[in-house]
Amino acid sequence: MMRHLRLTEHRPSTTSLTSEELSRLRKLVPSVSTTPGDRDGEWILKPGSSVGIVRDDHLVVEIQPKIGIERLLFLVSYSLQPDMWADLTAPMRSDQTLVDAMATILTRAVRSALRAGVIQAYEVREESLLTVKGRVRWSDQMRTHHGRLLPIEVSYDEFTEDNLLNQILKSALIELERLPFRDETAARELRSTAQLLANVSYRRFDPNRLPTPAFNRLNAHYKTAVLLALVVLGRSSSEAGAGSVSTATFLINMNQVFEDFVTVALREALGLTESQFPQNAAGRRLFLDADRKIGLEPDLSWWEGERCVFVGDVKYKRTNAAGILHPDLYQLHSYVTATKLEEGLLVYAAGEETDALHEVPGSGKRLRVTTLDPSGQPDEILRAVSDVATSIIEIRGAELPVMAYSA
Repeated sequence: MMRHLRLTEHRPSTTSLTSEELSRLRKLVPSVSTTPGDRDGEWILKPGSSVGIVRDDHLVVEIQPKIGIERLLFLVSYSLQPDMWADLTAPMRSDQTLVDAMATILTRAVRSALRAGVIQAYEVREESLLTVKGRVRWSDQMRTHHGRLLPIEVSYDEFTEDNLLNQILKSALIELERLPFRDETAARELRSTAQLLANVSYRRFDPNRLPTPAFNRLNAHYKTAVLLALVVLGRSSSEAGAGSVSTATFLINMNQVFEDFVTVALREALGLTESQFPQNAAGRRLFLDADRKIGLEPDLSWWEGERCVFVGDVKYKRTNAAGILHPDLYQLHSYVTATKLEEGLLVYAAGEETDALHEVPGSGKRLRVTTLDPSGQPDEILRAVSDVATSIIEIRGAELPVMAYSA
């Protein structure tokens, strides 16, 4: 019999587990802490910041986001395409799980992308043939066939539906299909949508090495669906057993979701480009020490040409480090030190901290702390982001930095 555990992010829950169920839980979701309860066989389960569903042949673990599924999908959708989030996050059924809801919006996006037909594109094919087609791969021919004339190793371009963009869409649909659904309508629509890509191959993508497709005027209508599919592929995994799927996972890290959203939303509110306001200082090189050995990657930074004019960090949960009080403030202090700025900003999710301004004696540095509530309505969240952006402009105007960007 399948056991189903329903938990909520960062909230303890007491339940009875057999030793086998406890072992399965610890293996499937190591981020869920397990503490013995007051009674024999009773355990206190407390998830971390990962939400979603994990299953094997005997156990399903469902972890709900504390801010609610619709709000989570707003944060994810806005981070992908700020101008399209409303189309992706139309009202959901109240009883849907995260997998149900993700399947619903992915189905909606894929069907919209395919409205004008399945896109075709040129793909490079490498095969062994009895005739020449395209280009002969001479090095492969000599290495593989040792002087024999046939077969011939060739490479050619094929105009086909079985291209990268369609493979991303189909593979994401299939990965979600392997997970348990509560909403059978969502599951049925997901399966029927995958059938629209019947001539497209399923590919097992490495979640840590996903492709970065290029979009142009010919395939721009695919962009929303592909970006959403990549979210699914980056957070899904499955392992096949003897003739069946033995495990399937779809987990979203709320720490990353909050950081992605805050970065993109502030960039939009400030009217800056990705180069001017990069996430994790991408494309920039920032060091704490003179020998340039201690690299830094602040979540938030604003660059004007070669100068960093603002620096900040984003925390969904307050960091805990054994023996260290307030490690997040130490980290922010290192950022303002490295950038030679007077003030930096630390953005917490509401409930983790309170607004504050800390002045550091001797260094003249100011560490500003503010909060942003991701659980409100979308317009309320975006108004709060605008308030944070106003604070950033005020901090930016306080000092003209002299930090130089080094390529």
